[in-house]
Amino acid sequence: MEPEDAAAALHGLRPEAKPNRHVTGLCDSALSLKGRLAKQALRFPAKVWKPAKS
Repeated sequence: MEPEDAAAALHGLRPEAKPNRHVTGLCDSALSLKGRLAKQALRFPAKVWKPAKS
């Protein structure tokens, strides 16, 4: 699953989520996502989810 899709799915399940930025950074590195997962973590918590800008 792409990080953007994963973030949207998490928001759908729990909009008040606050992903741990350190852990998402470690996962980002381990999965070679070049900061994409960490960038999505910064969008939480959010009352309304808008698609990420490219």
